[in-house]
Amino acid sequence: MISWRTKCPLSSLGLPISIFTHLTLDFITHPLVIPAQNSQLPTIARVTEINQGDLAYYLDLVDDNGQKYSGVYALFEICQQPKIFLHKRIGLSYHKESCNDCQNTEPYDRTRQETAITRMTFIAQSNPPKRIQFDRGGTSKTIKNSVVRGTRDIFLLGAKASQKMNIFLTSLEDNAVFNLVIPNNITLKQKVTNASVILPLNGDYKIIVGGTRGNATYESVVEIKNTVKTEILKTKNFKIYIRSNCLEGAVTCDKVFYEGINVRTGDSIKLVGKTLHTTCADGITPCRFLGYEFRNGNYRYVVRNDGLLLVYHEDTLLLEEQGTWQN
Repeated sequence: MISWRTKCPLSSLGLPISIFTHLTLDFITHPLVIPAQNSQLPTIARVTEINQGDLAYYLDLVDDNGQKYSGVYALFEICQQPKIFLHKRIGLSYHKESCNDCQNTEPYDRTRQETAITRMTFIAQSNPPKRIQFDRGGTSKTIKNSVVRGTRDIFLLGAKASQKMNIFLTSLEDNAVFNLVIPNNITLKQKVTNASVILPLNGDYKIIVGGTRGNATYESVVEIKNTVKTEILKTKNFKIYIRSNCLEGAVTCDKVFYEGINVRTGDSIKLVGKTLHTTCADGITPCRFLGYEFRNGNYRYVVRNDGLLLVYHEDTLLLEEQGTWQN
């Protein structure tokens, strides 16, 4: 057990009361925690006991590793309602200053370095994650729930890159917001009530709902749409499906899928290729769209924007058929 106890009034620290009276009770994902200058003091801990002294409160804490701290000094001004912190997980900020040892038997102007808690912040507690499942054939889900102050609801939704996710959140008292976290744990949207995004990765996306004040009763609609565009080219002997799997608005794309079907024999081939463009005046920037190119070993398939299908073996042209785009 590690113990600290200091007895320095607020005025002797030379800091304004307003610094210590602010309590952040709102929904937060990453609370601002000022690291303790004394590295032994915890920045996140659970308050297990609060005792009142002559000049301050003294807190017993347990950090996330189970280490106990007894009699950590906290100013009266940040513990005006001490019971609300008891048995809660709290973010702790500290300030180390020279202060007068007011209760020392030595003269009043004697000073020493002391570390004091200057801010206590509630850390949102998360309920177990819930997975969103669409009904068979469905593309959206409506969620109705409530979150108690200081807690969050976490929802998981599996989705694919290039799909479009729409999220709409409403609450009875306009006091609910959500964060959208992508599969690599980067927060894409933070503290918003609606979002419409093209998804960058395959995997589970987290939708984290919390209240901005008090308890929050909310309703959320989550929708997934496919944005992959399918084009169909029909020539004399072939029916060709081309699907571009790149983000909406992308100039070039190297994730284009080709499926060619021989209408006479039913034979088919699937290839992956890219878009073709002219080059702008700078010799680098892609300009006018020309069509698509796909490779299969030494064979090269070109589907031009005007509907012409060309098949090469190395540099030799094997097939040329004019087609018509069906959509």
